[in-house]
Amino acid sequence: MTPEEDVAKGGCGPINYEALAATYARFREAVPRVVEYLVRTLDGISSPAILEIGCGTADHLAALADVIAPLGGRAAGFDLSPGMLKQAGAKHPQLQLLQGDAHGRFPYADGQFDLAFSVNVIHYLSDLSTHFGEARRVLRPGGRLVTVTDSEEDIRARTMTHYFPETVDRELERYHPVARLTAAMRAAGFGGIEVAHTRHASVFSPADIDRYRRRAFSALRLISEEAYNRGLARLESDYAAGPLELELLELYTYVSGRA
Repeated sequence: MTPEEDVAKGGCGPINYEALAATYARFREAVPRVVEYLVRTLDGISSPAILEIGCGTADHLAALADVIAPLGGRAAGFDLSPGMLKQAGAKHPQLQLLQGDAHGRFPYADGQFDLAFSVNVIHYLSDLSTHFGEARRVLRPGGRLVTVTDSEEDIRARTMTHYFPETVDRELERYHPVARLTAAMRAAGFGGIEVAHTRHASVFSPADIDRYRRRAFSALRLISEEAYNRGLARLESDYAAGPLELELLELYTYVSGRA
């Protein structure tokens, strides 16, 4: 397995994120609820410095950078995948991005950031102790770490599960339980640990359907072709019958703490 691949136990083989970089750049974007939550963590901080861990195509980092730029803030990010970084650089050329491994030492000196965050990255990491230790190292005293993830409840309730129920077991095998994340953060020296959730319901748009057609979610690449095609056919049929009645349910869990 190369560093750019992710394998879930029992899945249908590795996911090569180098090959997926262009798809992610085109069909993935910053989630407004996630951006709003992260912005709130910066209240009262002048000239904030922020870091996205495992930034991928850096859409969330770019959205936050736009918010903090008038405050004289600084935005940085890193990712393991050269392909993702290439797409991020083309999409957001204003950002400062480095190649680095969220499994090991982050490519930054101690105490540089007021906020470090990751969005749907933590489930790729097995060594939580090293990861959270590194996050604490690069944060300033009192800086906040926010890990955006999916809880078991999120996974079972989300729209994808309705059409692709085969994704549930694959996702539960790779996503860490929230209790495991909070325990690992506490062991790494974080305090003031909090768990929060956002829930947003909307109707499917053509762009949303395109994301499913292009399998722009890694979970859809961990199930069989038969299961994927069956679920997509149901989704397409429901969308054709009444797109304004087809609900898209967006769920996120936020695990945060202070250095």
